[in-house]
Amino acid sequence: MIQTVLHSIVTFIDITVLSTLVGVALCLFWTAHSKDGEETPPPFVGSLRRLLMLCLIALVISSISNFIQRTMEMSGLGIAAIFPVLPTVLFKTHYGRIGIVRSGGRGLALIAWFVGRRHLNSRFVAVLMLCASAAIAFSRSATSHAADLGDLSLQELSDWIHLTASTLWSGALIAIAIVFRPSLIAEDSRQHPIVSGIADRFYVLFGPVLSLLVLTGLYNAWTEVGSFGLLVTTPYGRALSAKIVLLLFLVFRYITPPQHGPDESAFAMKFLRRTRVEAIMILGVLLCAATLTHNIPARHFMHLEHAQATGNHAGHENGQHEHYATTGTEPVIHIETSPSDIKAGTPVKMTVHIEDQAGKPVERLTVHHERILHAIIIGKDLNVFAHIHPEDIGLVTNEMLRKATFPLWFTFPKAGEYLVGLDFATADGLYSKTAHIKVSGLPRMGEPKLDLSTEKDFGAYNVTLKISSNNIKAGEETTLRYLIMKNKKPVADLSPYLGAPMHLAIVLADLKQFIHAHGVIPGESHTHMDHRHMHAEPGEKFGPEIESVVVFPVKGVYRIFSQVNHQGTVLLFDFMVKVQ
Repeated sequence: MIQTVLHSIVTFIDITVLSTLVGVALCLFWTAHSKDGEETPPPFVGSLRRLLMLCLIALVISSISNFIQRTMEMSGLGIAAIFPVLPTVLFKTHYGRIGIVRSGGRGLALIAWFVGRRHLNSRFVAVLMLCASAAIAFSRSATSHAADLGDLSLQELSDWIHLTASTLWSGALIAIAIVFRPSLIAEDSRQHPIVSGIADRFYVLFGPVLSLLVLTGLYNAWTEVGSFGLLVTTPYGRALSAKIVLLLFLVFRYITPPQHGPDESAFAMKFLRRTRVEAIMILGVLLCAATLTHNIPARHFMHLEHAQATGNHAGHENGQHEHYATTGTEPVIHIETSPSDIKAGTPVKMTVHIEDQAGKPVERLTVHHERILHAIIIGKDLNVFAHIHPEDIGLVTNEMLRKATFPLWFTFPKAGEYLVGLDFATADGLYSKTAHIKVSGLPRMGEPKLDLSTEKDFGAYNVTLKISSNNIKAGEETTLRYLIMKNKKPVADLSPYLGAPMHLAIVLADLKQFIHAHGVIPGESHTHMDHRHMHAEPGEKFGPEIESVVVFPVKGVYRIFSQVNHQGTVLLFDFMVKVQ
């Protein structure tokens, strides 16, 4: 929840900055003369240029941060390790190519800014800015919910037109409210005709823009919501309803706009006062739009809400942390990779197909531990580890669920053999499947190093693994208890990670055995986990101890990878144990 809010705020800032950029371009276009240099530029043009520069800086910062975050999600690497794969993500992925379009838009806006230093009164400069803004808006639509159906789909184009129209309206309001302050304009009668001219053009713009907003908005609402009931019963629908209410208030204000009349000064001042109020309201609309970007569309939400309910039931019936199905025929997993010849350091798209014994897509897939599919990737050296999901790339669509086909992105850092453990759930129970992938190129993975120590330092954290028996025996229950310290103090403010206090990925040294297990708070039941532990509340705090009961299937050396969430950061611990 907190992460969604933070992402929404960042998106709100990004959309507001883009809208302001459009508003600056419109103001320059409305006040420019047809012949550059015909008159001395008005004094507010300098303020518009400074505001434009601030918008460009903010867009560059937000774009870089978003690109780094998405690269981390695609590669499964930390921020310090992603820099070698940044060029590959930029030039060989859909997100990277769209990012190039966005960069081109920013570059065009920057060119317009430099040209405007000598041609302050040119409409050509304003047109360049509007074209740049349209390119940036397209990059947003091409990486939003609307792009689920593919590039240049009707849904994506509708979203682009809707976003462009909204930036024209909201941007004009925001730019006018920032640059044209009523107190300053009142003291300078020379600017009254200019403000009046801007007002006339603004009201002329409103009609076509409103028509585009209504037409595309209705289409977008139909594709993402689908029914009136979902407008009040889903988070996405409620955010959309709030946006509609604010827009209706704004539209009613334009039914009776201020009359021009003979007193140009009074008309200009009334227009500016109204604009300041409407600019605040339009910021509320943009905040709703940003919230929609990071909420599951109502159509998908209803399916996933049902899936979570059935997924929880399956978990209770299972009664164990190891993932297996209680009833039904075992599904079959197929993984396609692109490229088919995988080389170390190259981002790879893995398409996972989940089929029944007849080769048909598995039905009634459900969300388990907050994700439709968990993929654990472990290298033969027992050092490379990643825990990824289709949701890391984008929303799980109805088409994916219907075909039981899900995308994953990962960059294999070294050449060698990898185990891919896939966990998913249906209404019949929980399933765990494995596949093996070979990667060529350099560098190559080394051999695993045996380390049976039960106390380790992981950065500022010290972790002790307490095992219920000195001699772990295959086929018998073993309790693993973790004690987590930081700077010699117990860590008592851990939070759930994907609906559990801890996720454990356990693998035999030869990659032939794999277990995906979960931890509980000591004292809680291991065989009858309640809803609070299957999908723990975000505000719940616990620690410093977490335990898990595991049954190791065969003898051998195992590596145990464990993930916990501390203050919003997912920590990874690893230990090795020997099973008799």
